[in-house]
Amino acid sequence: MPRKIIEEVLEENIILIISDEQFKEICRVLDYPKLGFTGEQKYKLREFIMDIAILVSPIVKDISN
Repeated sequence: MPRKIIEEVLEENIILIISDEQFKEICRVLDYPKLGFTGEQKYKLREFIMDIAILVSPIVKDISN
């Protein structure tokens, strides 16, 4: 499924929108030793995501009123 999403983004059929928090989580997970990514692979993947995604800052509304 992730591959299909990336293909759709690259074909401009959908827009990938992520928040700063989501990007930080991706970066954190890339550091898991069990995934075995090299420093260069992690760097390239982060750069790839930043190239294809729109980074947004969500607005948190207080709905307690």
